[in-house]
Amino acid sequence: AVLAAPVYFFLSDAVVPRTNAWADHLKATEIKGDAPDDGSARFVWYRAGGSLLQADRMDRGAGVASDVTIYELDDRGFPRSRIDARRARALGDGEWELEDPRRVEISGFGVSRVETATRIQLGSEISELDPMHLGVQDLAREIERARADGYGTTVWEVDLQARLAAPFACILLPWIAIAGALRGQAARSASRSLMLAVILAVGYELLGDVSLSLGYGDRVSPAVAAWAVPVPRARGEG
Repeated sequence: AVLAAPVYFFLSDAVVPRTNAWADHLKATEIKGDAPDDGSARFVWYRAGGSLLQADRMDRGAGVASDVTIYELDDRGFPRSRIDARRARALGDGEWELEDPRRVEISGFGVSRVETATRIQLGSEISELDPMHLGVQDLAREIERARADGYGTTVWEVDLQARLAAPFACILLPWIAIAGALRGQAARSASRSLMLAVILAVGYELLGDVSLSLGYGDRVSPAVAAWAVPVPRARGEG
């Protein structure tokens, strides 16, 4: 089990990100028939301060995003308004110009359509951060860069800690099994042993998912969310 832990880390850190990127490339080019990657990011989600931005495509070089939706969030993280625009263009100093923006406000009284400005402050740079294609070091660098630009990085910090904690499942689960075997009880039937193994595996997985969810919701710190239970799969690996 101790020898398996570094092997697991190598696979999740070096092999899985590359195969995920290759799989996405094949899906886009061979299955969907899209043109080869032109350097733009697709289906971008990013949190910038009190706003959550989603764009169908982001051209980082030109500073242009298409099919943009911006959710303005309240103190609890719930949306209080939504802005839709065909395009968003970077003007510099974190300011973006929206093309044909449409805004609705959400309150306890319902949803209402309101006028909105064509310019909005979102941050110095909006770019893709996809942990499926990043190893631990690359993910850590992207988190630092995004944090320096003023973006919220809680979700990715949880992913990073989960990636580091995951290999320890190779040691923890056999240790639990050995501890149970040394309790000195009479030998169990095969069916009972199989049932206990299933309960242990499912319970471990569910507990890990709950712990990660608390981290994603900013209820506990990323380190606590990931290391409270060394989750056997980080987000994007399953």
